[in-house]
Amino acid sequence: MTLNDETKNLARGYLTSYSINVSDQTIEQFKSLLTKETYFKDDIIVDYNKLTRNFYILKNGIGACFIKNDNGNEVIRTLYRSNQAIGPLSSLIRREPSNAAYVCLTDCEVYKGDYYDFIDLVKVNTELSTVYAKILEQVYMRSERRIDQLSLFDATERYLMLKEEFSDLENLLPQYQIANYLNITPVQLSRIRKKLVS
Repeated sequence: MTLNDETKNLARGYLTSYSINVSDQTIEQFKSLLTKETYFKDDIIVDYNKLTRNFYILKNGIGACFIKNDNGNEVIRTLYRSNQAIGPLSSLIRREPSNAAYVCLTDCEVYKGDYYDFIDLVKVNTELSTVYAKILEQVYMRSERRIDQLSLFDATERYLMLKEEFSDLENLLPQYQIANYLNITPVQLSRIRKKLVS
């Protein structure tokens, strides 16, 4: 398979993952925005206080959005998996530097696209306009789900939900990163695991 075919397949898969039919012309337009890049574990895709024009789609691997709390400690706000877009959407919309860092937690293959070129296409292509609306809905629902998890569920329940979303989580991420995302200490996570096994 050529890189061109691979990019087209990714573009088609990503666009149709939002449960809408898109024409070959729309797939070609979206594909024309994308270039393939490889990142390694711990590589930073977008750093704190950096201005970017780009969004990224994970072909494979796991990425994370880190933010800093009042003490300057990093907290994982969001985890991303294959076929999800990763990048500072709010800073792209506002055309401001990112208040977060987007980092590869594993080796990742990504497709990079220019957000503003995408928005130009959204303005003239109703299929892409529908996809963009679906993307915004998904981002909102993901944020709401994360708030609900932190507000309504205990650490064990949050851990089980995360394992359901990332079935091979234990093999991909170290315990301290899983604990960070769950907003608990590694010791608490170890106790939860032992309790679930017994």
